[in-house]
Amino acid sequence: MHAHAGALRVPQSRSARAALGCSRRAPWSLAHAYLAGHALLEQATTHLIDLNQASGESVSLSEPDGADMVFIARFPSLKRFYIHMPVGRRLPMYCTASGRAYLAALPAAAALRVVRRSELRPLTALTLTDPKQILKRIQAAREAGYALVGPGVLPRRRYHWPPRCSGRTASRSPP
Repeated sequence: MHAHAGALRVPQSRSARAALGCSRRAPWSLAHAYLAGHALLEQATTHLIDLNQASGESVSLSEPDGADMVFIARFPSLKRFYIHMPVGRRLPMYCTASGRAYLAALPAAAALRVVRRSELRPLTALTLTDPKQILKRIQAAREAGYALVGPGVLPRRRYHWPPRCSGRTASRSPP
């Protein structure tokens, strides 16, 4: 019996049954396969490193997946204050700055559909879960060209959207 990336556990004896499972190596193999050929990540990496070194701050790259943003790259700050944001972590668009920036770049009707299909649950005691207030924050981001998020998920961060260039650093708009 063949297994693809460790997704099928092969029985050790004839009397045992095959079962779906995952070897310790499989999740890493799948992540590597996905990220190894990721065109945006390949193009953005040098810019993300430059931004990380110039600002001294943590820099992440995330992409939309359903109603979530999935972190696909992370360059942490060397400062003592550190937030663990592993590659592959999913956070809801409605309560993250990168998610709100992404939603602000969409037509208002499309952003409303994403918010409506989101499970609006508090991640902290300060997470905004009122759809009307979330839509106001998205509209504010649309008007300002960037999104801020407070302690509802993580400490306050600023993400620029739509695309802005500063030196060699640029951000891309959603497809």
